[in-house]
Amino acid sequence: MRFLLCGINAKYIHSNLAIFSLKAYADRKKIPGAEIILKEYTINNYVEDILQDLYEEKADVVIFSCYIWNISFVRELAAELKKVSPDVKIWAGGPEVSYAANKFLMENPTFDLIMQGEGEEVFSELIRLTVEEKCRIKDVYKQSESKKVLSGIVEKRYSIERKQAVKEEKDIEDKHFAGEDNVYPTNYIDMSKLQKLQGIAVWDFSGEAALGNAESNIGNKTKIINTGFATLMNMDTIPFVYEDFHLFEHKILYYETSRGCPFCCSYCLSSVDKTVRFRSLPIVKKELDAFLEAKVPQVKFVDRTFNCNRQRAIDIWSYLVEHDNGITNFHFEISSDLLGEEELELFAKMRPGLIQLEIGVQSTNGETVDAIHRHMDLDKLFHYVDRVHKLGNIHQHLDLIAGLPYEDYESFGKSFNDLYAHEPDQLQLGFLKVLKGTVMEEEVKKYDIIYRNQSPYEVLGTKWLSYDEIILLKGVEELVELYYNSGQYALTLKYAVPFFESPFRFYEMFSASYRKKGYHKLNHNRLEKYNILREFLREHMQEVRWNILDEIMLYDMYLRENVKGRPVWAKDTAKYKKEWKMLYREQGEKLFPEEVQAGTYDSKKAANQSHIELFEIDIKQFEENGTIVEKRVCCLFDYNKRNPLNRAARTVEWNVSPKKGKI
Repeated sequence: MRFLLCGINAKYIHSNLAIFSLKAYADRKKIPGAEIILKEYTINNYVEDILQDLYEEKADVVIFSCYIWNISFVRELAAELKKVSPDVKIWAGGPEVSYAANKFLMENPTFDLIMQGEGEEVFSELIRLTVEEKCRIKDVYKQSESKKVLSGIVEKRYSIERKQAVKEEKDIEDKHFAGEDNVYPTNYIDMSKLQKLQGIAVWDFSGEAALGNAESNIGNKTKIINTGFATLMNMDTIPFVYEDFHLFEHKILYYETSRGCPFCCSYCLSSVDKTVRFRSLPIVKKELDAFLEAKVPQVKFVDRTFNCNRQRAIDIWSYLVEHDNGITNFHFEISSDLLGEEELELFAKMRPGLIQLEIGVQSTNGETVDAIHRHMDLDKLFHYVDRVHKLGNIHQHLDLIAGLPYEDYESFGKSFNDLYAHEPDQLQLGFLKVLKGTVMEEEVKKYDIIYRNQSPYEVLGTKWLSYDEIILLKGVEELVELYYNSGQYALTLKYAVPFFESPFRFYEMFSASYRKKGYHKLNHNRLEKYNILREFLREHMQEVRWNILDEIMLYDMYLRENVKGRPVWAKDTAKYKKEWKMLYREQGEKLFPEEVQAGTYDSKKAANQSHIELFEIDIKQFEENGTIVEKRVCCLFDYNKRNPLNRAARTVEWNVSPKKGKI
């Protein structure tokens, strides 16, 4: 039998760790007669293209991994697949279906089965029973009348009453094994064999529920028996999924060394499972070696709070420092208030770009923090954020959530300003999502939270925040993402934002202007984005600062890219071209000392891979300490050598000499 595991990802660079883990675990069981296939797509693919691909695989069972970002897509795809392949069984797993399995099945009759919770062992047992038992209709009929406690899945049954199999039990069996089409379905699982599985839920068509929590379906003819979630896995029993790195070229690799979370944040699904389980360190180190040996670009740890066990985090970070391959970046989601001096000393030894840290602050409103059951020392958190920032070798990503209890528009603005002041490399402005199974879902009436009925279940309003204000915050989010998080306008924003009442007020005003002029309806290239920002700033800054603004903006522009189209507002430097060509020929030892020393310097090649620009202020001094000094300088941008954190080109500045050709 063919079992097809299907992952629908948000982007091509993502990979679905869940389906790879299910396959790896089942493959290790070596189940005879089971062929397991993996397929990955994105929500940007056309449904008809995926449908054709799945159809042509002729799988007996298709299993979808379901999340808030893909569930609508999956529902549509599953319905279409059932039309063209009516005999195919469609299973599902993942957080989007696990926490309301009964309701999901009743609302989505296309799906035949749901795996609840951690699926590795459940999936393996399901395919073994499906393949080995073939689940005779006779056995299914008998077991549907029993009151045995089942565990591990949710399975939908079609009513035996509406089949010709209601005549006699012997006739049922004879017809089934004769392969007659009017007997439906085949591939039933022998219910008696399922008793060893934990957390099973199953449709019961006998008219009597085996358990007391059964829910009625249409006409009370069918009932769903749900026994809860599967048994929690031992992390050491889960195989390493990255045996062939060629399957993951050009993708982020996700890696899991723990499950569960010790914290109880009300909006987070991880708080549901407070039993934190870790993968043994010797196994983790061996698997890290595999990543390092393969020199993969990035590994993203999906551990919910990586440093909840401080010593374990230190051990892993120490191992990465000792075995750094000079290429691979490792991403961790941490709580910075759990850091200490030992970690800071370790961070200081790291290659720039070896690790990056994501820190979920969510709000600086004390009442809000208490309401969402978050426990953190904000002073300590920001203390270590600042300490890490000063090291200059680690990318930091700070998160905020809009729509939380007790956080109104002004309060959120303050939270925004509080985080902005600590100069994170990225500031993620997200919106509350009322996820199934969370405490927040139970508290929506308490806080007058209204949210979308369909995924991603995003907040539309609260007792403190109106939908009008959420629309305004959406505009702020867009501009923060385009301008701040891109990193391409860092010095321009560093210069301009302090002239406004606050950072939040700047993005609020910029967003209002951006939308008023209709820019939000269009796609813009990089030069156009600079022009839009320049236009807004010239409307709100004194004219005396415009020339300085243009100098800094030009520096930002060339710092990351040797742009082809020069902006009309940039000074004309055509008269310096001959002088600068001479610099490449005669001053290579000063501009490119490493290449000259190695004997690889080529002036023409160097000129093609770099750019020289004239500035009227000491631009490097401004970059380093924010000081404006009027001074004519030249600056070389070397695009072959970039900052691994922000991709900025190496720069060399020199005073403009009255004598041509001299640095």
